[in-house]
Amino acid sequence: MSTAATGDDWERTDGSALTEDGLVARVVHYESGDELTLFPAAADDVSLMSRWLTADEGSWVELDEMR
Repeated sequence: MSTAATGDDWERTDGSALTEDGLVARVVHYESGDELTLFPAAADDVSLMSRWLTADEGSWVELDEMR
């Protein structure tokens, strides 16, 4: 999966974003609402089975809104 630099952030070609903490933030769109999943960018396939967090639309806010 490739990445492209955009300012201070990294944007991945699959539409997800790489945070400054090394987490991938991926939003998946469903008819019932979006889901945001966070997981470590460097995690291997086995680690990914237990190192992720998913939240339904409306359960998260932009970081800049909370600063």
